[in-house]
Amino acid sequence: MEEGMVVGVLVCSIAPILVALRVRRYRKAMAKAAYPTVSGTICKNVLDVKEHESTDSDNRREVSYEYIPRVEYTFSVGGKTYTGRRINVLGSKSSSLESEALKVLAAYPLNATVDVYHNPDDPEDAFLENDPGKRMIDGNTWFAAIILLVIGIAMMVFV
Repeated sequence: MEEGMVVGVLVCSIAPILVALRVRRYRKAMAKAAYPTVSGTICKNVLDVKEHESTDSDNRREVSYEYIPRVEYTFSVGGKTYTGRRINVLGSKSSSLESEALKVLAAYPLNATVDVYHNPDDPEDAFLENDPGKRMIDGNTWFAAIILLVIGIAMMVFV
C-alpha cells in the first residue's frame, strides 16, 4: 500500500512540472517578440517524411507518417550572411497530415523575400514566424497533465 502511495505522489508531481516547463517555453518565446527583423531569401523548400512503425495489440504492423516542412533562408546582419532553418519561434512544425505541411511550405516559396526575426546578440537565433500561439498551455499539455494526475491519484487510492 505504501509503495503505491509513493509512486502515485511521484506520478502526480510530474503534472505541475510539465505545465511549468510549457509555461517557461512560452514565456521565452514571448520575450523574442521584440526581436528585430531583416529581409531574407528562401533558398530551400522541401517536405521531409518520416515513417513511424508500431505493432498493435493483435501484433499487426501499423505505419504512420510525420510530414516535416523544411525551409532554409539566408539573411545578413552587420555585413555577415547567415543561414536559418527554424520556421516558428517555438521550433519546427510537423504534422500527421501532408496537406498541413504543404500549406506551411506554400507560404515560403523558393526565392521569396521574407522577414527574418533574429536575436541581435546572436543572429544565428533566427526564425520566420514570431507567433507562439494564443495560449500559454496547449490542449495536449493539459491532457497529459490531467492523465498523469488521474493515474497518480488512482495509484494512491487503489494500489
